[in-house]
Amino acid sequence: MEETAKRNPGRRGAMLPWAVAGLSAAIALLAIALAWRQSARADASHAAGADPALQQEIANLRQSDRISRQAVLALQDTLTERDEQVAALRADLDFYERFVSPDVQRRGLSVHAAHVEAQAPGVWRYELTLTQGREQPGSSQGTLTLAVDGTLGGRLRQFDWTALRQQSPARPQPYQLRYLQRIDGEIALPPGFTPTRLRVKLTPRQGKPLEAAFEWRDIANA
Repeated sequence: MEETAKRNPGRRGAMLPWAVAGLSAAIALLAIALAWRQSARADASHAAGADPALQQEIANLRQSDRISRQAVLALQDTLTERDEQVAALRADLDFYERFVSPDVQRRGLSVHAAHVEAQAPGVWRYELTLTQGREQPGSSQGTLTLAVDGTLGGRLRQFDWTALRQQSPARPQPYQLRYLQRIDGEIALPPGFTPTRLRVKLTPRQGKPLEAAFEWRDIANA
């Protein structure tokens, strides 16, 4: 190879103009292709703008596509809502099946279930289910209050009904039931406070007060 190069020192130099010419031709062809494509797009756009019927058909198709998309989204929302309703009905059915069991019917007044759900930073909605067995005479009336245990700044703290309701004085919440009652409301927790337990205190008009406690992790968004 070295001997051939020495014999033909101008061969590679002679090939260079041809290579440059070929590259220039390829670039020119590419430029022509791009220009043709842009021209075709411009002609298509001009044709659509020049033909009112075609332009109207395109607008109708876009409107139809928009309506179809909105219908699909509405159907998805409806299906999601139906799924939530079915889940709620199943939960209610499970609750009533447990409520009519013999063990529950022999019980007196009790806090059967509790649920809390965050509404805003520091604000929680609570829902309590009070029950009384059919074997108990008459209805139950009284008031209830809440307290929340937790930690704040690394120390154990408990906030009572007045602090939770941010009212002074905070009136206890009344209840009245024969078999079952659901009671809800909202409480406020201070910033940085980590709740661990919800305490419910029922004070009947007749009889002794009774208390129930629920682990926060078990009733939060359950």
